[in-house]
Amino acid sequence: MHERVQIDRRTGLRAGAGCPDEHVDPRVFERFAPPFLDWALTARRSIAPLQYSPFCPETEEDEIDAEAPALLRIAYPLDGARFSRDPGLASPQAIRVRVEAPPSISAVRVRAGSRVLFARAAPFFVDFPLAPGEHRLRADADGALPSAEIGIFVE
Repeated sequence: MHERVQIDRRTGLRAGAGCPDEHVDPRVFERFAPPFLDWALTARRSIAPLQYSPFCPETEEDEIDAEAPALLRIAYPLDGARFSRDPGLASPQAIRVRVEAPPSISAVRVRAGSRVLFARAAPFFVDFPLAPGEHRLRADADGALPSAEIGIFVE
């Protein structure tokens, strides 16, 4: 439920093993399984950053290359998620898709077939209208690598 993480106080990101002690603060964060992560973020729970500080990365691969494009990730829903529409509701039904993107990204697009939904400010959320069937979702943005495609099913 909790994890102790070394944080680089200059950036607020994770500190790698080689980070000088004068720049490191050990902090305790809550840890949530993927199905509860959206709730934790919405409730503003204290969650450890996933990225390592560019000043003291964990490994060579963790170093941030300013020239490399950023990577997007659809954080919710999870790949393979199933949703049911409520036939008793007359109003439109939707799920809120959440895309994680680095701070350099100012807008993202979520694509599902020919449909394109836009999120123009962080945090990046778009409401995806529920229609019966299988749907493939992918996020992209200018200056970023697209997310992996995920599939959801709506009954």
